[in-house]
Amino acid sequence: MRLPLYGPARAEGPLGPLSLRRKALGILYYLALEGPTRRERLADLLWGHGAALQNLRVELTYLRGFLGKEALRGQVLELPPGVVLDRNPKIGEALEGLEEVSPAFADWVRSWRERSASPLEALPLTERLQAVQPPALVILIGPPGSGREALA
Repeated sequence: MRLPLYGPARAEGPLGPLSLRRKALGILYYLALEGPTRRERLADLLWGHGAALQNLRVELTYLRGFLGKEALRGQVLELPPGVVLDRNPKIGEALEGLEEVSPAFADWVRSWRERSASPLEALPLTERLQAVQPPALVILIGPPGSGREALA
């Protein structure tokens, strides 16, 4: 599955465009750009109310229909293998149309666009860390389950 970064947000399979719901697309794009993320963070970002985790479970089950039954499991969600973010510049704005997912998600889209003005900031954290050269020191801070051990 391919997620084009520029132009209208969409998912493309080997046979053409896939018909995914907006929140499902939001999950995939968020994981592609921000890396491993706790369920609670995504639920709050996409729904922001008491039933948010239940809504997230429904959306993840929907996505597993496209990605396979083992995809997107656990407390920390990661982009499954085989899903790639296509960073080739095309006509259009990055993450176009994802502002409609939720107000909090629209804020994240705007902040990501601002951060991406710097080419290094637009890369996922793992790729940004490759630019760090000795004798620099990287300190990984985060709550349990944030993925810092896996990153280290």
